[in-house]
Amino acid sequence: MIEFDNVSKTYQNKWPALVNVSFKVEKGEFVFITGPTGAGKTTILKLIYAEELPTTGKVIVNNKNISLIKKKELPFYRRNIGIIFQDFKLLYDRTVYENLEFVLKAIDIKGDEIREKIIRTLTRLGLAHKKDCYPYQLSGGEQQKVAIARALVKDPEIILADEPTGNIDEEASKEIINIFKEINLMGTTVIMATHHSELPQLLKKRRLHIISGRIAYD
Repeated sequence: MIEFDNVSKTYQNKWPALVNVSFKVEKGEFVFITGPTGAGKTTILKLIYAEELPTTGKVIVNNKNISLIKKKELPFYRRNIGIIFQDFKLLYDRTVYENLEFVLKAIDIKGDEIREKIIRTLTRLGLAHKKDCYPYQLSGGEQQKVAIARALVKDPEIILADEPTGNIDEEASKEIINIFKEINLMGTTVIMATHHSELPQLLKKRRLHIISGRIAYD
């Protein structure tokens, strides 16, 4: 499903974010990407999402070489990928419902299907009673759950999570991790970047450890 083939990424300041990285992730896997700040974890997620392109090497997702995807094709490519950020990136002038509605309208879903998908997703995450709230009225853990709901509402094949427990307390973090476990059990591929190196062992999941842009071990 996802393959990095000898991928290097160098930014304009000539800082090498990734160096000769190769790995595969099969459909339905749950993979943690661990490593210190600046190791290259977020760059890997951005490459999968085609927000960045490799300097050298190939990134293949669902048999597509991301370097060959045309700009006008990106929205269609990203339909199958949900992404969750550490800082939530919610629309703070819109309600929880409207945050999810925005995502669905962007991929041309209309009418009753929008409401059905939103209510189903919010109910799944225990947020249906918060649908008319604004993000600033929610706790940090609730905001992160809304961010997860926004990623899930379009029924993606792949979920990318960038430090999803970084800005919330320990109790909320446990709940968020359990949500990702449930998502994965339903067949969705989950790739999570985290600096919490104990999580892969606790969940008995695969771990890619990155140091200075290189895979230290897999």
